[in-house]
Parts: sequence; structure tokens; C-alpha cells
Amino acid sequence: MKLPEVETPSYYKPGAILTLQLAPDDITCLVEVIKPFIPFTISQVLLCKPAESQTEPSHPLIDQLPEAFIVKVYDPRYMDHRLPFKSRPARPWSLDGEQEAATRREERGCPGRDANYDLANWPEEDDDKPGWEEWYFQSAEDQYYHESEAYKRLEPVQGVTIPRCYGYGTLKLPQRAISPHILVIEYISDAETLEKIDPACVPPELAQSLLNGIKEVNQLGVVHTDLNPGNILLTPRDRPTRAVVIDFGHAGLREEEDDETWREVLEENDDPYWMRARLKRSLGEDILGSSGAAPAA
Repeated sequence: MKLPEVETPSYYKPGAILTLQLAPDDITCLVEVIKPFIPFTISQVLLCKPAESQTEPSHPLIDQLPEAFIVKVYDPRYMDHRLPFKSRPARPWSLDGEQEAATRREERGCPGRDANYDLANWPEEDDDKPGWEEWYFQSAEDQYYHESEAYKRLEPVQGVTIPRCYGYGTLKLPQRAISPHILVIEYISDAETLEKIDPACVPPELAQSLLNGIKEVNQLGVVHTDLNPGNILLTPRDRPTRAVVIDFGHAGLREEEDDETWREVLEENDDPYWMRARLKRSLGEDILGSSGAAPAA
């Protein structure tokens, strides 16, 4: 049975022009959608290119963009959690609910992400439209916060272990009470996920680079926590020479933890263990040799 998918609005379809507001100077950047990557899940991932004409004069943030790149949109309207699933009812987007939720945030003096909002505490009533729009908004903001902060902390490994991040900002959308956050990141072309790559074409040193890379990610104050094979890309797919880790929306971030506490966090999540397990399952037990063996007790 085919599961329902989130609709693709006209402004996320090929040829659509999107207006990005890039931080920190609120620079307007127009981009054209080449294609959306569907189905949408928590965020919306769009392959884009710079629009032929720009409203702003030349600016380094825009000039640095390559011919094609990813715009990742954290728009709560198109989260797949809104779709019915088993006993969960459909919770379609409501403009009135979004507007009311935004008004309440303004009245509280907290128009954006609320760090104290408990995402585990769902609205009690299914027909509480402002309550559900607030829950979806905070979910999207939480995803954006963790991923954007992870990219900032991982700047030393951008372009190596993880994609490059070209910018942060918001997306202007018509008839909305919010402007969803966005990331502009590197497009990893001709890539295949770890679970689908041909094991015979992956050299051991590339697999080892993934294991070393995730350890460096940890050293820089980030734990991924979601190292499923779909979040590990190899390119080019026929004879890969580069491997990257993507999707840091569930990442854990080192805040004020001392060294001992952070070591406990790393041990509890154990990204290297999961990376080894994924590599061995997809590429074979011998792919890492003795360096990938579990530590002695």
C-alpha cells in the first residue's frame, strides 16, 4: 500500500522563483527551483540555481553561490507528520491557526524558537488549530536550530566530511504568517546513499575516512545521533572518491558541558559505533580491517 505524500506547492516546483533573505545583513537573493526532492518529510529539500536577475547589487553572499546548490526549507506547513498514519489523524495546515499562533508568540515576546517549548507535550485536542500550528512551528524551528548550529561548529570539516554551507536565512512566502528558515548548502551531485552503493566500488580508505570524520565531528562539539544509511552519501556513484554525512536536524550540541560530561554524551550516543555498524552492514565486515574493530573490554 502506498503511503500518502505531502503535496508539492507551485512555488517549490521546477521553474519557480524563490526570494531568500540571507543573514546577517538581510540580503535578498532570488533563486530558481531546478527540482524538489520528494517526498517531503520534516524539511523540504530543493535543488536550485541563482536566478538570472537579482534585485540586489552584487554581494559576496550571492556571488559565492555555485551553478547549483541545495535550499533546505524548514516550513512546518509541509511536514509529513501532518499526514494520517495508523491511529494518527490528518492535521492539515491552517492559515488562521498559523496567524493566531504567531500572534500569541508576539504577545509573549518570543516570536521565534522557544528553547523551553516541550515538543513531547502535544496539544490535547485534535481541533486546537493554533496549538498544533505552534507545535509544528516549534518542531521546524528546533530542526533548523540544531542543523544550522551544527554547520557553524563544523566549519573546519565543511567540504570534506559534511557539505559546505553557503548561507542561512529565511524564505519569503505568499499569504503566510511566518517566513520559514532556510539553509543554503552544497549539492552533492551524482551521489548514492550508503545502503544503495555497490560495495565493490568503495575503497577501504574511503570507508575509514567516514569513521575518522565522524570522530572529528564529535571533537568539534556535535553528535549526529541519526546515522542511518540514508544520511551517508558517496560520490561519484560508480567509483566514489568522496563520502559525506548529511542531515544534522537531530544533532546534539555541546553547550556548557565540561570535558567529562561531554565524554559521557559521546559515549551514550556513540556515533563511531553506529558508523562502523552501518559501514560493515552495507560494505562488508572487512571494509575497515583491524582499525574498525570494536575496542577491547
